[in-house]
Amino acid sequence: MRAPALHLFLLAAITLAAPDRASLRCAGGFLSPRPLTVSLDGQPFAVGLALGEVGDYRDLPPGRHDAGAAWSDGGPPVWRGPVAVGPGAHTLLLLGQGRSGRVVVLDDEHQLPEAGRARLRLVGGSTASGRLVARLAASRGVWITAPFTGGTAAAYLTVPADDYRLTLHRPTPSGQPGPRLLTVPLLPLAERTVSTAFVFGCPGPVAEWKRMRVALRLDAAEA
Repeated sequence: MRAPALHLFLLAAITLAAPDRASLRCAGGFLSPRPLTVSLDGQPFAVGLALGEVGDYRDLPPGRHDAGAAWSDGGPPVWRGPVAVGPGAHTLLLLGQGRSGRVVVLDDEHQLPEAGRARLRLVGGSTASGRLVARLAASRGVWITAPFTGGTAAAYLTVPADDYRLTLHRPTPSGQPGPRLLTVPLLPLAERTVSTAFVFGCPGPVAEWKRMRVALRLDAAEA
């Protein structure tokens, strides 16, 4: 059975936070068709966050914040707890399903690469426990990420700026690409940009492969 191809991009540029400030965006990895609203310190922060969506960065003071997530159309919270946000840029990744959620706060790097290069990071935006490995192929070579799981991020890759073909695989015991799960036929990475590719959905049995989706976000670019 051939793995399904999927091509889904969400693009946005950002403004870097000042050294003594923090910026935060929310990413929806909660496995439900109902959107959620994320609140910080009792105020709505991301409203109507659906599965597979990534919001824009918003500035906030560094430090500890009381956070929560609840259905946007009403109902009890699916998650509540403190989050610690240091200076710089971060992503709050909301995971879970049913009535149980959890969050992971990822540190985002926005240092631009040298001329002719691009930086890319893969993030596992699901609750799946199985590992994934990504393969990027272009005219000038092939690059493979380290294995990553739901709620974690692979290390940033610095690659030549180009149009890539991205495939997601189950890793072999040695960490190399094994069975292919998903293909994104076109992943454009422009010169002197930093991007994050979020892998949403559950890479479980064959019947669930079609639930996977990839959202590419442009995090930083040369002015």
